[in-house]
Amino acid sequence: MRQEINDAYDKLEKNTIAKLELLRKRLSHSIQIDISECLKHTDELKSLSNVVLEIGQKDESLAFKAHQKCCKKLSALNELVKDLREVREYLMKMHIRQYIIHLVSSLSSVGELAQYNPNKIIKTSSNATTITPKVQKDPNECSIR
Repeated sequence: MRQEINDAYDKLEKNTIAKLELLRKRLSHSIQIDISECLKHTDELKSLSNVVLEIGQKDESLAFKAHQKCCKKLSALNELVKDLREVREYLMKMHIRQYIIHLVSSLSSVGELAQYNPNKIIKTSSNATTITPKVQKDPNECSIR
């Protein structure tokens, strides 16, 4: 029976570790997506900035339009950064099921003991009395219930 309890506990532990690892991978993946998005947008802004500088040397009206596009893009990216800072808090917390500990610690034994009388030779009763069939010559105590 001890081995069955140990096996059940090992299974609970393995399942918990597997769920924890899955959660860690999901959080890590989410963080990687956020980092990739930020890097992609950084590259886009650098590219747009270079385009504005090139166009600015050739045509001021096109440079102004490119500048407006950069400003819109920058505003959208500022909102993205704001969302990432405010919303994203990556926490992993385990809530222990205290009832498991309470259940095991509250038990007085691993099972219930019962008297077994397969042939029903002796029957017991809750209102039985004790009879002592001892005679004076008997050296030992004797009683019948």
